[in-house]
Amino acid sequence: MTIPLAPRISDTLPPITWEKLPADFVLPDEPGEVPAIVMEFISETEGGEYSINPHYPYGKWYFYERILQVPVYIIFQPQTGELEVYRLVAGKYELQKADENYRYWLAEIGLFLGVWQGRKAAVTAHWLRWWEQSGNLLLWGSERIEQERERVKQAERRAEVEKARADRLAAQLKAMGIDLEAE
Repeated sequence: MTIPLAPRISDTLPPITWEKLPADFVLPDEPGEVPAIVMEFISETEGGEYSINPHYPYGKWYFYERILQVPVYIIFQPQTGELEVYRLVAGKYELQKADENYRYWLAEIGLFLGVWQGRKAAVTAHWLRWWEQSGNLLLWGSERIEQERERVKQAERRAEVEKARADRLAAQLKAMGIDLEAE
């Protein structure tokens, strides 16, 4: 998909004050540091994620690319699972290519980002997920809890098997006249 970019404007951008920003522009630590990554989740209503409007109210694309100059702009469409990752190169966003696993490496946070389709909280959908550089999926809290429950169950089963084995050995020894309790 080719996204039209705003025509080249002068190197000087119009001044902006934080008070003039639209209400839906959520910025941490206003007017602090520029975020390294901005993620947009497309809703059922068009929200201007690709808008290059250079005049107030600024389009989101224009605002992130030209004014804030956010290094990475991510647009995710949960309904279709489409994920687009753009990187700021020479002042313009360039669409990045996913790796062979359809994931994007984000050096800013040392993780891969990709789309996972599955069930979470009784909802089957497309979800954004994070992977370590080694390829290990970072688990959600609920997945970690389930993994720990399974680990405990396996440990209990191993303990039961070992107890049954010890009981059998003790019975065999007793049958041979060796009483381990007497010693």
